[in-house]
Amino acid sequence: MIKRTNKKIKVGRVPFAIFAIIWIVWLYKLLYSAYLFNKEININDILSLSNGKSHFDDGGTRKGINYNAILANVKDAGKTLYDDDDDDDNIEDGSDHDTLSDVKDAVKNLDDDINQKGINPSWIHHDCLKPLQEPIMGTHDLSRIINVGMPKCGSTSLMTFFKEDFYSRHLHCGRKGFCGPCMRKSIQANKPILASCGNFTVWTQMDFETNECIFPQISYLKEIYQEAPNATFILPFRDVAGWMNSLNAWAPQNHTIRKRIGKMCKFPELGIKQGDLLEDATMIEFLCNHVKHIRQFVHDHPSLTLIEFSIEDSSAGNFLASLFHVDASRWGKQNAQDYNKSSITKSAISEKK
Repeated sequence: MIKRTNKKIKVGRVPFAIFAIIWIVWLYKLLYSAYLFNKEININDILSLSNGKSHFDDGGTRKGINYNAILANVKDAGKTLYDDDDDDDNIEDGSDHDTLSDVKDAVKNLDDDINQKGINPSWIHHDCLKPLQEPIMGTHDLSRIINVGMPKCGSTSLMTFFKEDFYSRHLHCGRKGFCGPCMRKSIQANKPILASCGNFTVWTQMDFETNECIFPQISYLKEIYQEAPNATFILPFRDVAGWMNSLNAWAPQNHTIRKRIGKMCKFPELGIKQGDLLEDATMIEFLCNHVKHIRQFVHDHPSLTLIEFSIEDSSAGNFLASLFHVDASRWGKQNAQDYNKSSITKSAISEKK
């Protein structure tokens, strides 16, 4: 025991000084390693490229590029750098330099791929009234194939195309009744909307606008994704004037689809209020906003696949056959109506492109 005296006590200062020196050296080494690492590859660049990293967390790919794998390599290389930094020999044998080089190459590859095809793509801003030239590929395991297009835009033709090879349903979900109302009830009951409404592989039409307005391809995308994160979305296009006149002409019980949608439907997700869709210009705006909405959703969920095509393209059958391994001859126009394209003005259409 050390007795109190008026003299300054020096006992214990030497061990403390040694400890402080060791701590300062360790801290300097850590900070210097972090400085070298950040100087070489700039971790912030990775985070900015991943846009908050959500694009990498869903396990998806874009145009055949697996960004998750690339980012994992970057992270592994970075971890190796820090782990190896405890070994003084690394500085002499150059392994730290090699690791930094590997990380830098991985980031460069990631950056190149993103700039060419990926995370902030021009396809989101492509003409909203024309289909993309190439599919936006996610997992595409054919576990779920869902038509997210509009009514009177090839849905019956899609059903004819798929029904021989896939467990498919169009508009009506068998014993569950119409698909749209079934999905709404499932959501209200906090149940999975696909499994609760027949658990089909292919859904060629889900919307319902007979006495209520239900468009799962607009309002239930989040729920669809939660249940089918690897789904393939199909978005058919057609001549806009033809589409609108087809909606005007299709009139079960003298009550056209266009009138029903115009009177009943509102889509806050797309900025559409009830009654807006009675106007031609707003109807075109609705279609355009829907296309943008789908593209943005697929962009934000990379495991999804988006396939856009024109039902009026003579090569549509071959295009779909190449993606779904179905006989191209099964594609053809179904449920068609004669219409007069001239009733919809071209100026109204061109304003929304």
